Amino acid sequence: MIQRVQTLFLLLSSIILIIFPFVPILEIFDNNEIYIFGGFGLNHITSKGSLINAEIFPFSIIGIFSILISFLSLTNIFLYNNRKLQLKICRINLISHILLFLIIIFFIYKINLQIQNLKIFDFHLGILLLIFSVISTFMASYYINLDEKLVRSADRLR
Repeated sequence: MIQRVQTLFLLLSSIILIIFPFVPILEIFDNNEIYIFGGFGLNHITSKGSLINAEIFPFSIIGIFSILISFLSLTNIFLYNNRKLQLKICRINLISHILLFLIIIFFIYKINLQIQNLKIFDFHLGILLLIFSVISTFMASYYINLDEKLVRSADRLR
């Protein structure tokens, strides 16, 4: 049945992950310059607000990966007939979230090495969205497991 609680959690996780690449993850303040790190690139902006440089390629992996995880959550919604498979895909989804966190940490470390006069890191909404997505996926996994236990207990009574 599609109207279960875990469907709402998986849908919420999917919506969050679709929004995630378009929201800034991190802002780095240098002497007179600002670096904005998002899901699809690193933008280098002067204090006057003009864009100097935008690096897209290596950082776009984060945006692409988050959209792939989002589609995994969406397809998981329609596997309600097979709860064991749905639970496995939820766990794969959680592992993918952890991998996405590690990729973000790697890129933050890489940015830290590139920028010499690094002053202040300022985390933005992107990190919170990713944490909410992990919590939502975990809650969906929890409720799928509860449904599976309920069905197994009902089978024992027959």
